[in-house]
Amino acid sequence: MGHVANRVISASPPLSPLLWSVWLMVLITAAAMPARFKRMKNKQDSPFTLFLKGLPMITVIFLVCVNGGFPQAAPHARWMLAGLIFCLGGDIVLGIHFIAGGGLFLTGHICYVIGLLGQQTLAPVHGILFVLVLGLLVVFLSLFRSRMPDKRLFPAVCVYAAALAGLMAAALPLPFTARSPQAYLAALGAVLFVVSDMTLCDNMLNTRPLRNEYISLGIYYTAQFLLGASLFTVL
Repeated sequence: MGHVANRVISASPPLSPLLWSVWLMVLITAAAMPARFKRMKNKQDSPFTLFLKGLPMITVIFLVCVNGGFPQAAPHARWMLAGLIFCLGGDIVLGIHFIAGGGLFLTGHICYVIGLLGQQTLAPVHGILFVLVLGLLVVFLSLFRSRMPDKRLFPAVCVYAAALAGLMAAALPLPFTARSPQAYLAALGAVLFVVSDMTLCDNMLNTRPLRNEYISLGIYYTAQFLLGASLFTVL
């Protein structure tokens, strides 16, 4: 009987890559964020605090490369990894030049869309979702139009909203076609990414307590981690 128990124990699967990756991501983020939050309160940046802001994303990219089997990955995975890298650049550059940082995020979203669509067949549902989500986002942005410091920003923000709508349209049907844990992670990550940008917009253009900025940043890092974890070959 003891031999049977030993065999059962030895046959138990190892700790899921997703679980230990979550632990590492939380550990790195918890270590990096206090100094970053202090900077957010003082509205001052330095190379060190910008590095701290990008450190969780660096961790996500590292975890993707470890778990995703790169560099022999499929083309869609390469596009998703490119999206992570462009968003990392946007993370850092945003604290230096807002428009340039936004451009990097826009490029990252386009890479995500290409990567997500590369895992499925393009169908009418993608176009329908794109139009619906874009319409909702434009209505949301219209509520803040009068508070924007430069009225010329609104068309540019609408272009960014189109990229977000594309991300949602590409991600939401994926669980119904791929039916895998990775597909669900990608869909949830896309939804949270849009939510994080909506909260960021609200925080920037309205007077909100500092905790709202912490929450928005936490949602953002979670979204990026989930998009990255969707590339894990084993869950």
